[in-house]
Formats: sequence, structure tokens, C-alpha cells
Amino acid sequence: NTNGNLSPEQVRFAQTIYSAGNDLLRLINDILDISKVEAGKLELVLESLPVRRVIESLNMTFEPLAEQKQLSFRVLVEPSVPATIWTDRQRLEQILRNLLSNAVKFTDSGAVSLTVSLVDNTAGGPLRFAVEDSGIGILPEQQQKIFDAFHQADGTTSRRFGGTGLGLSISRDLTALLGGELNVTSSPGNGSMFTLVLPRTCPAPEATGEAPPPAAPAPAASPTPPPTPMPDDAPFEDDRDVPPAAASRTVLVIEDDPSFAAILYALAHEMGFRCLVALTGADGLQLAGRHLPDAILLDMRLPDRSGLSVLQLLKDNPQTRHIPVHVVSSTDNGGEAMGLGAIGYAMKPTTRTELEAVFRKLEEKFTQKIKRILLVEDDERQRGSVVALIADSDVEIAAVGSGEEALALLRTSVFDCMIIDLKLPDMQGNELLQKMSAEDLCSFPPVIVYTGRNLTRA
Repeated sequence: NTNGNLSPEQVRFAQTIYSAGNDLLRLINDILDISKVEAGKLELVLESLPVRRVIESLNMTFEPLAEQKQLSFRVLVEPSVPATIWTDRQRLEQILRNLLSNAVKFTDSGAVSLTVSLVDNTAGGPLRFAVEDSGIGILPEQQQKIFDAFHQADGTTSRRFGGTGLGLSISRDLTALLGGELNVTSSPGNGSMFTLVLPRTCPAPEATGEAPPPAAPAPAASPTPPPTPMPDDAPFEDDRDVPPAAASRTVLVIEDDPSFAAILYALAHEMGFRCLVALTGADGLQLAGRHLPDAILLDMRLPDRSGLSVLQLLKDNPQTRHIPVHVVSSTDNGGEAMGLGAIGYAMKPTTRTELEAVFRKLEEKFTQKIKRILLVEDDERQRGSVVALIADSDVEIAAVGSGEEALALLRTSVFDCMIIDLKLPDMQGNELLQKMSAEDLCSFPPVIVYTGRNLTRA
């Protein structure tokens, strides 16, 4: 209305429309997923997945929902669980979100928990994700039927709790695609436990065209592999044959969706950039090595390899590791991307204003005159000596004496380089590095170990 406010009745109508729209969108997405699985068209995007970071993200999502119902919510990753597994992050999260969402929804009092452990504590064996609740429970004769599409435990469940009855059916199908098993144990009134068992390495290399060694953090590849031709896709007509002007900047867009690539291409021109476009990860790596752009915009879901592996290869190559990379993607891999050195992360769909901000951030990064260095050294005299050694007019140094102080700065600031001693008062240097790799930092900077101790290969 003219006052810019809605009446209580209008607010109620708007909430109903919003809720119904979201329910319809979820139903459509669920049906599309089931159709893709049944048609064999659902492709997996495999990557090295940090288990603890995924669980922390789920904890942040579901803990507030449990608190609203006054439920105890607990997550536990046992120490024996490996740091990473090779699987599809989006699909694993989809399964666990479905299980946790059901656990919270069907529990009125008590507790919900997620525990990650090794099956039989076997080294190299599969992982068990157990979601347990103290909710309404499921009759024995219903425990297999709940995995059927559109089926809930009884006719009153959907009326009381809502939902379509598709979540567990999709979870079962996705589990099979990931090479795992999904089971339930339950009794009425005593809660339920859903157990997802997954192999450390998803046995589906044909879905991505590459099969990594189980322990590898990223698939091995040369820094500039030859481009992979995409069937029925003509190369994107970009500025690769246009010589760069003296004052122009070049941005490389690695994006498999030609329509979105065209939007970024047009906006790059408006913002004064020369723009190159790659529709595959391999083509992007080749263009980056050949043209050495000033900045890169990277999608995480590419047809030939994961965006994270592209980012890691860019950072492993001395020719390209200095190039600022900003991620724009529909998948929530922000923590891993920032950990590998990305300067920013934006989720699709994005507005024009958000995309303009991405280009401005890139401009600020490669025109940055001051380099920021984090020095972690507990000895005050030694700390002062190192500061004096590397001090310059274009260098800003943040010097701290403990690992916790360093982590606090890394959570809020981006540094171009980090210098650490291995012996700190609150933790060893290698422990600090391990904590950095497990946390959601603004960025994981290159690290120089400066110490008087002998260094082992480890």
C-alpha cells in the first residue's frame, strides 16, 4: 500500500504464497532428480571432499532448527575418520540433509545426532554416517516402504508433518549412485537411526571421465592439458584473437553454461576488461597458461572435471598461481575454494549488482599495491628481526605470537603470504596448518616455514 506496509491479513497471504511456491519448487526439483536417476542421466561430479568441513556446514544449518524445537543436536566425527573422501559433494550433502531434515521434523522432544565413523574401524574401509533421533519411530512393516516414492509411514504423517514423501526415495537412489547403502532401524515411539555407508572412493569414474587414486587430494594432471572438445558445442567467440591494449586488463571466464558465460562476457566488456571464455576445465587451464590473464572467474561444476581441481592446478602451476581467482557457482564449495586460494565466492543465481562487485573485487586485487604478510613467531626478539628484514613501503606486516591469534586474523583477513615458526606456545606449526585446512578461512595464503629446527619431509 502507500505506506509500504502490509496488513496482518496480507502478510498471512504473502507467507502462504511464499510457502506454497517453495513447496512446489522442492517437489519439481525432487521429481526431476528421480527422473534423471531413472533415465541414467544424473551425472556425478567427483572431487576430494573434506569430511569435517561438510559436517560442520550441516551442523550450522540444522542446530538452529533443532533449537527452535528445543531439541538437543549433536554432531561427532570420530578421530579415525580420514580427512577426505572422493565423492560428489552435492549428492552426499543432499542425502544427509534429507535424513537430518526428517529427523528434526519427526522429533518433538529429545535429541537428534549425526555421527561419522569407520565401518568396523577398518583402515581404508568405508565410512558410516549415522543419523539418530528420538522421534515417532517407524513400524517394522513400514520400514522398507518409506523408501518408495511418494510414500510416508501412514496417511496421517503428510497431513501432520508435511512433505512429499520423495526425500528418502531420492536419498536411496543417490546412495546407490555413490556406491553405498542406506538402511534404517526403528521402532514406534523409540526413534529411528538411518545409516548411510559410503566407500572412500566413489566407484563411478565413468560419470566424470577420471578416476583418482583413493588417497589423492586432487586428480593428477599436467599444468596445461590439451583442451577437451565438447560435442555439438562451437567454441565461444571471445577476445582471444584480439591483442590486449596497453592499459586493458584480461579476465578469463571458465564456465560451461554458454548463456551465463555470455552474460559475464558482456559485463566484462562494460567493466573495461578484455575477456576470454572457456567452456571446459581443460580449455580454461590451457588458456590460463597461454594468455596469463589478470584474473579468472571460475565455475565449480564443469563437464570434464571439478572446478576445485582446476583451481588446485592453477595454484600448483608457478606461471598461474599468482592470478586472482573468484568463484561464481551454483554449488556451495566456498570453504574448499577459499582454502585453495580463491579470493572470493559468489553463489548463482547472482544479480547484476553482485556480478559488478565481483569484477570490482578482481580489479582491487590485481591493482593492489600493498602486499599483506602474516608473521607467526612467539619469540618477540626474533619477531622484530623478521619484521625489520622484510619491511618495505609496499609491505604491510601483521605480527602475532600464537597460533590462535593467527587463526583469528585468517578468519577475517586475506594475506598474500604467511611466515610461521614450527614451535609456538599454544600449538605446533604443523597443527596450525592442519587447523587452517579444516577451517573456513578468508583465504589460505602461501606459507613459508622459517625455523631453526630440522625439517622432515612430512
